[in-house]
Amino acid sequence: MLAPFQETYWRFLRFAGQGAFNLIFSAHPVDLALEGWGMMLKPSEVVWKPGASTPVISASLISSNVPLTLALILATPGLTLRRRFRYLALSCAVLFLTHVFNIVVEIRTYYMTWYAAALNMRFGYADAAITRWFFILFQHFRAQLFPFLIWAVVCYREVLAKFVPETPAPTSAHKETTSRG
Repeated sequence: MLAPFQETYWRFLRFAGQGAFNLIFSAHPVDLALEGWGMMLKPSEVVWKPGASTPVISASLISSNVPLTLALILATPGLTLRRRFRYLALSCAVLFLTHVFNIVVEIRTYYMTWYAAALNMRFGYADAAITRWFFILFQHFRAQLFPFLIWAVVCYREVLAKFVPETPAPTSAHKETTSRG
């Protein structure tokens, strides 16, 4: 379904992820190169020898939750066409931001594990723990949990309307007795 747009989206993710990381951690900028389904990660300060291996961030895994998110929004009953398009746009924006944040966290993790010694970088306990926590969160819940969270937050009125009975509007007689107190 999204195959024609997938490589364009991956290129945009690579550009945004690299830009976000370099903005946040400007002391040690990174270069990302999209090759097939993966983003090759290389700190700008490192000189590569021919044949050297580099970590790869899987663009296909990061963006694997796009179809589920779109399907949940499209399948939500009771949405007008205008509201459906508005929710799709909002969901895609939130999903894109989580994808960029995921890339930044993965780059940070690779810096901690692959490049810390080579770049003479030191990480505090809290910095390492927070990075690991987000890394694990993205690894375990990126495809399963995030689409449902986004859908539930964006479409909460329509979702709750199916489970919570509507309360009738107060009648004018009821308003008069309650206002007299």
